Amino acid sequence: MQEAKGKFEDFVKEHPDANLSKEAEKNIAELKSKEAEANYNIALFYEKQKAWGAAKNYYETVVNNYPESQWVKPAQEKIKEMDKRLKCKQKIDKKALREIKKETKQEARAQKAALKQIRIDEAKQAKVQKQAEKLAKIEEKKAAKEAKRNNAQAAEQIKKEDKIAAGS
Repeated sequence: MQEAKGKFEDFVKEHPDANLSKEAEKNIAELKSKEAEANYNIALFYEKQKAWGAAKNYYETVVNNYPESQWVKPAQEKIKEMDKRLKCKQKIDKKALREIKKETKQEARAQKAALKQIRIDEAKQAKVQKQAEKLAKIEEKKAAKEAKRNNAQAAEQIKKEDKIAAGS
């Protein structure tokens, strides 16, 4: 289409007074209208895909590149509609971002609380471990004293028995 339009435009430039120039100009206008329609239809496709930014770009192409086209007015209306949709999408995106930030803060607080609880539990466990070690040492000392006492008593008993055996 572009190539055909270009050839018609070249012909009109080279032969402005020729009878065929009027026919060429008519063909150029028809090709421009088809290009405008094609861009409008591409915009509709993007709109159906909910790609409102792309749709708006194609509607703007119609308005800017084909100002004489019958597609300009509907494209202008669609541009307004796309602007509303894009603003709405931005609001939704901002709201979603706020929600994500809020959730992230809540998750961070929960992680912080969980870490704090882990540290508390570890500190309690370390304290219990120290107490268990102290008790084990105390029990060891008691057992050592008891063994020493038992050994002393046994030694005393042996001495008595030796005395009795020596005296008999």
